[in-house]
Amino acid sequence: MRNPRPSPAMDRGRRWIAGPVLRNAAFGLVLAIVFLLGGFAPANRLLTDLNFSLASRPASGDLVLVEIDARSLQKLNSWPWSRAYHAALIQRLSEAGASTIAFDIDFSAQSAPAADAALAQAMAAAKSPIVLAAFAQPAARAGGGVTLSHNLPLPIFREHAQVGLVNIVADGDGKPRQYRLAEDRLPGTPPTLAALLAAPKKAATNVFMIDYGIAPQSIARLSYVDVLTGRADPTVLAGKKVLVGATALELGDRFAVPNHGVLSGVEIQALAYASIMGDRAIRPVGPLWVVGGLVLIVIAGTWLGKWQPRQAQGVTLAAAAAALCLGFVLQNVFAVSVETAPWLAAFAGGSLLTLVRRARQHARAALLHRAVALRQKALMEGVFNDSSEGILIAGDDGVILIANGAASRLLETAEGALIGQSLDGVLGGLALAQQAATEIMVETAGGRRLALAASVSRSGSDESSVWIVTFRDESAKRAMEAARDLTIRELQAATAAKNEFLARISHELRTPLSAIIGFSTMIGDQSLGPVGNAKYIEYARDIHSGGKRLLELVNDIIDITRIEAEQYEIRPDALEVRSLLGGCCIAARDAEPCGEKSLRFEVMPGAEAIQSDRQALAKVIAKLLSNAIKFTGPHGNILLRASPAAGQAIVLEVIDDGIGIAPAALKNVATAFSQVRGGLDRRHEGSGLGLYLANRLMLLLGGRLEIESKPGAGTTVRLAIPGALIQTSQAA
Repeated sequence: MRNPRPSPAMDRGRRWIAGPVLRNAAFGLVLAIVFLLGGFAPANRLLTDLNFSLASRPASGDLVLVEIDARSLQKLNSWPWSRAYHAALIQRLSEAGASTIAFDIDFSAQSAPAADAALAQAMAAAKSPIVLAAFAQPAARAGGGVTLSHNLPLPIFREHAQVGLVNIVADGDGKPRQYRLAEDRLPGTPPTLAALLAAPKKAATNVFMIDYGIAPQSIARLSYVDVLTGRADPTVLAGKKVLVGATALELGDRFAVPNHGVLSGVEIQALAYASIMGDRAIRPVGPLWVVGGLVLIVIAGTWLGKWQPRQAQGVTLAAAAAALCLGFVLQNVFAVSVETAPWLAAFAGGSLLTLVRRARQHARAALLHRAVALRQKALMEGVFNDSSEGILIAGDDGVILIANGAASRLLETAEGALIGQSLDGVLGGLALAQQAATEIMVETAGGRRLALAASVSRSGSDESSVWIVTFRDESAKRAMEAARDLTIRELQAATAAKNEFLARISHELRTPLSAIIGFSTMIGDQSLGPVGNAKYIEYARDIHSGGKRLLELVNDIIDITRIEAEQYEIRPDALEVRSLLGGCCIAARDAEPCGEKSLRFEVMPGAEAIQSDRQALAKVIAKLLSNAIKFTGPHGNILLRASPAAGQAIVLEVIDDGIGIAPAALKNVATAFSQVRGGLDRRHEGSGLGLYLANRLMLLLGGRLEIESKPGAGTTVRLAIPGALIQTSQAA
């Protein structure tokens, strides 16, 4: 059994998972591995130092730095100094009320016994706690390798002082950033100097980052020699912790640090103390937080992959800026350091992938555009070469540059033979000027003369333009037009002959018919005396009736002939409607025997007078009344009514309750020689021209004829003439 084919949505989902999802996941995994291996450490240090430079703050203010500066070295004029100086310094500081006295000076080696004894005695007599510096030194291990050993002050000093470690460890770029409360990597190592000075206050973690946003110049400073000689203001020292150390360039012990260039070791110790006391001991977040952020960025990047490149790029840049702001706020407000370099790398990689995707889209669009352009070019070349019209393209000098196949075929030349020739020589008499279709006569290479319809246009700029000439063979068209004109003339001649024939025949028929009708009337009425036989009277009346029908038919044919020849003249006049309708009813009764049929007319208010041709309108009404009388039963009713309508129109209606007309016959009832077959119509003869002639006359009068009828329910014929109504006072 075959597996069902996946739906398009499932197929797109699989491609999406196999494409962007896996690609972004692999990219995020690589970033996480590089981060865990320390690959982003330089970038993170750079971002951390940048944050330090963007926010500056003062030190806590409870520490005084007593500097062994260049002036002190110059005044005391020796180095190393006798420890008796330090003893005297302790006495001065203790008398000034210093709360703690710390030395960032190496007292691990013996000096003059008297000086060492004086220093030990001063420490013992001091009212303030004393903190001395210790160092962790690398030493060779017995089995090989290197280990750390303690370098502590002499025992006679340690009896009266605490010992604090002053080692400074630099990062990979040579700048010290981290500090420890205690060196937990070496068992038995004392706490650090800054931790002892800050006690009992501690940082949140053992390992923290010194806040180099603290300004070193904000730490109170006194020169060693000034304190020693009593020239320093004792109030500056009262209640303060004092840190004594070397800041002179001659003594070395200097480090490159973030944000502040180069500082001495004792200044770094002072900044570490200030970081603890000011709650600015910056603690780093764990790597899990950074990796978790990478996971979120990868997920968001996969989701952004569905967006338009420009939108995704904007969101990525905004997120990168937010990451930078987050790192700054956490470090400078909450004393938390986040390694944002992996996140920024993820954003940069995402932006790069977006740019690559956008470049690929542009490349695909360019390829598609090129393909479309090539296809359009091929199409245009096909249209150019397959055109039935000849096309010539010439330069400003009139020399033909390009010619299509139709031009060669029309001019009966070989393919490409026209190129290089002049337009004037090929299409003689055609001026190189912008012009629409113009006719010229040319002679082909085969000697044939052609009638060409040519047009000239100019394309391009003034500096570079060409003339485009299109032409087609009009010879066949001219022959067809000549044949058509001949046919029209022949038809016109035939129509004129037909009309003349009908006019002559009608005239020839009218004269004897008038005599027949007149004589039959005299015989039927016995105008010259009794005939003597009643049958003759009946025959005379039949002759009279037949002659009238024949004369009516002749008159109808003559009218139709005049209408078709556009010779029927309409003479509008002011008509009194009541007189018109009354006369039509009387004429209808005389023309058709009504018996007991009711024939009447009525004129509605507002329809008393119209502007129209009396003869044409009376003839239309007569035809309609004749049909109504013919096809209405013995006791039927016929109404002729005139009513006003909108737009100064008059509506004339002939309404009967006769046999009606079947729906199938209604559509042809007004065509020539059409006859309706009903229950009574076979008793009445007719030519079928009545409604046809009435309809044609109504069109000449500017009106229309409408018929409504149902079998057995009668017929209504409606004549509508727009704008015919006039004021009663204007009627004749």
